[in-house]
Amino acid sequence: MSVVAVAILFFTHLLQVAQVSHGLNIEVRDPQMFQNGAEQFGSRVWHFDSSDGKWIIVSEPHKKQSPNDRCGGIFKCINGRAECQSIKFPECTKHNVDLVFLVDSSGSLRNADFINSKSFIIDIMKNMSSTSIQFAAVQFSSDVRTEFNFSRYQAIRDPEKLLTNMQHMMLSTNTHKALNYTIGNLLYNTQYGAKEKATKVLLIITDGDSTDFDKDYDYVTKRLDEKHVIRYAIGVGSVNIKNLKSLASEPKDSNTFYVNDYKGLRRILDNMQDRIYNVEVMERKTEMSENRKMGSAK
Repeated sequence: MSVVAVAILFFTHLLQVAQVSHGLNIEVRDPQMFQNGAEQFGSRVWHFDSSDGKWIIVSEPHKKQSPNDRCGGIFKCINGRAECQSIKFPECTKHNVDLVFLVDSSGSLRNADFINSKSFIIDIMKNMSSTSIQFAAVQFSSDVRTEFNFSRYQAIRDPEKLLTNMQHMMLSTNTHKALNYTIGNLLYNTQYGAKEKATKVLLIITDGDSTDFDKDYDYVTKRLDEKHVIRYAIGVGSVNIKNLKSLASEPKDSNTFYVNDYKGLRRILDNMQDRIYNVEVMERKTEMSENRKMGSAK
């Protein structure tokens, strides 16, 4: 990002803040410019005013301050100083999340649909590579197959390499068989890299109703509910919405997604990533709250 772009971005944010702030004056003829050379420096700007003085907080989301930092770079900029001071917030420590992609590979998918489904998974993993989330992938049709487990993800961490050998299975849609397989073989299997205290998440992508959908189908989803597994269900095309919602965890309405075709997966990519990011934040806040309760009880 150029110096001029930094200046424009910085003062655009300041002007937005000024509209809702009291007593913040901006010198437009001889402004002071803060910069540190980072590409995303200035993506968010906040004005602070306290008894200690006034300053600006500036974010740089691509900067990692420590291996366990989820906030990115946070800087304190004070008027009259050339450089901004890097600051650290302990609350940004990451929480472990184990996420399994459960992917429909039935015969109703065309080859282009199968490729778009793979690309969607690859994009999520690439975009979230700096988080504490570790991934695994399972595809299902009449049978169920692990494409890579958590240990393999930690060893390679290259989504395209991990899915190189993923082939379209092209038979029926045994969704509940796949859910049962994932519980028993992957989500809690520490031999395959699952973390005991991690939050468990399933992201299910399917374009049709389960062919193993019978009166006992809810046994598997009840097991997942009892284990507090967070489940996002994405339906494509002519999928039955009621049956799709049965796969999602509560709140089912907000954890169920629908797109007209597999190209539409790209339109929900940002929303899906935000949901997954929020699992990290939510669980971290819960953990901190419990620690405070324990501390106050001593």
